[in-house]
Amino acid sequence: MKLFARKTVLMVSLALLTLVLSVGCMNPEPEKPDGNQPEKNKKFIEASKELRDTNELTLLDEYEIDLEGDGQMESVQMYTAAQKDPSGNIMWDDGQNWLLTVRGEDREYVLFEGYVQLGEIKYWAYTAGSDTKLHITTLQPGSASLQLMDFEYDSDKDGFEGTEIFNPDNVNLMHSSVNVE
Repeated sequence: MKLFARKTVLMVSLALLTLVLSVGCMNPEPEKPDGNQPEKNKKFIEASKELRDTNELTLLDEYEIDLEGDGQMESVQMYTAAQKDPSGNIMWDDGQNWLLTVRGEDREYVLFEGYVQLGEIKYWAYTAGSDTKLHITTLQPGSASLQLMDFEYDSDKDGFEGTEIFNPDNVNLMHSSVNVE
């Protein structure tokens, strides 16, 4: 009986020691930013004089806007490589190439061009407050991604400053109330 009691006391003591050490090694307060955090991902999109060939693409949306206030209209255009069937319905696949561009008569700004797997691209064009700069914000939800970008037009530089707002790692998107049409 003494041997059983000693083993029990030893096991309980060892369990308590492990618990005390593991709790003592935990840092209960989160680390505070030290000011050396990396800046959000940014990219500058210059005007291209060479317009993309969109003849084989399906135009999903188009919005006209006078980008520079010069009376000449440009258009925000969103395309996919998914084709339409004879009834006009888009034949979506598990993934397809997408193109989001702002086009003028002799130039374009490509905001997004690439393959999207099990997802889509949505965009919003707007100005905010007293700022008259055009913003185009994109949302790219996919089964394994969720990216939010903001593109702000800079007339002095003749281009868009793209800023990644949100793009978490290891996404497992389980539900979205926004559906592909």
